[in-house]
Amino acid sequence: MSLYQLLNPLEYLRIIGKVFQFIKKPIYQKSEDRFGRIMQVLLTIFIFGFILKVGAMIFQGLLEGYGWLEIKRTTGRWRDTLAPLTLFILGAFLAPIFEELACRLYLHTTRRNISISAGLMSAYFLSYPVFDSWILNWEDEFGLKIIFTLGLIAAIYGGLSFIGDKRLEQQSYSPNFRWIYYFSAIFFGFLHISNFVITPAAIAFIGVLTLPQIIGGLFSGFARVKYGLWASILLHILNNSIAFLPSLLKAL
Repeated sequence: MSLYQLLNPLEYLRIIGKVFQFIKKPIYQKSEDRFGRIMQVLLTIFIFGFILKVGAMIFQGLLEGYGWLEIKRTTGRWRDTLAPLTLFILGAFLAPIFEELACRLYLHTTRRNISISAGLMSAYFLSYPVFDSWILNWEDEFGLKIIFTLGLIAAIYGGLSFIGDKRLEQQSYSPNFRWIYYFSAIFFGFLHISNFVITPAAIAFIGVLTLPQIIGGLFSGFARVKYGLWASILLHILNNSIAFLPSLLKAL
């Protein structure tokens, strides 16, 4: 990456333009950018995404202020039982890794990737019914949770054997990929409805309540496709660190 690319404001506008071009017409095609350029793109996405998320939250606030939407946030049972530092490690680091594996790994539609994503997501939904605790809470039967999750992944991997690896992987390079990409972003956003008290109004306005996360899902999906899973994990960690850092500093 040249000094001109680093200092030229127009270069950052070009990056944003390429991201929106991808969102409009997503194609599974890896980038050949070098590391310095990748860091520039990720930083641009992070800052611009943060601005859009703040705008989405202001929009939520306006709807609530005019009485069109009632927002009741909840911290969740798993947050109430954890020490501040443990909560920060889980929320800022482990949760992004888990969620990227579950919601973005399968954007490259191999049998292995789909099995891991589906297995992790199944474990996420079944964690409270089976263990009565969050899947990533290592203070509560974490060993059994790992075994349980690995069992789900193995079962799904075996169940997909009849489709065939090549047929599955071809989905990344087919016109169907755009719907896989959009689904991953919307599904990721809708998962965060757990941040709110579940009411009929919350379900009706789920797209509005989880709009910041849907935006994050679109940008993280771009990073995943262009640069690999490590890039979307890094982007996710940056976002979650900002969200969880204030509560950690407050507790110190």
